[in-house]
Parts: sequence; C-alpha cells; structure tokens
Amino acid sequence: MEQLKPAKFTLDFLFDEGKSIDGMTFGKIWNGWECPYFTPENSKKILSYFTEGFLKYDSEKDVYTHDCGYGDDELDIFEPVTIDGQKYYPIGWGNWCWWTPTP
Repeated sequence: MEQLKPAKFTLDFLFDEGKSIDGMTFGKIWNGWECPYFTPENSKKILSYFTEGFLKYDSEKDVYTHDCGYGDDELDIFEPVTIDGQKYYPIGWGNWCWWTPTP
C-alpha cells in the first residue's frame, strides 16, 4: 500500500502569485493532475484564496462545496476523510488541476 507523503500543491493562479499549499498525497493522479489531501487548517487557507461563493465550507455538514456554475444541482462536495487518525479534506480531488511546483 502507498504511503501518505507531504508535498506542496498549487493551481495556476496560485503559482502566478508565488503561492502553494502544504498537503498530503498517496501519489494518485487524475487526468495527469495531483489528488491531494489537506488538513483542516490548510483547507481554510484554500478557502481564503477564492472569491466568495466559488468554494464554501458548510460547518453543519463538515464539507467543502464547489459551485460548478450550474446551480445547487451541480456542486462538487468534498467530505473529510480520516487517514491515520488525522482528518483531511480532498478539496478539488479528481476535478481541479492541482500540481506540485518544482523549487
């Protein structure tokens, strides 16, 4: 079984601003893009990078949602997972173009 490893992840607009976010990975790839997991703290950091409404946190359900632009029928829902006793959110997993910047 693959081991969970730390890595830095970015999206195009974050990279252009010199930003990346610490996350974890099993090395899973979707369409050539990374599938990272983020701690609750770093998930909040991701939320702060987006304009209001694009990514939301629902504290009652403990999920992040991404509005795909087609109304409530088209929300990506990122539910938390527990790995080795730690909670992570797979924000953008299997949908967003996350990648690992090279130093």
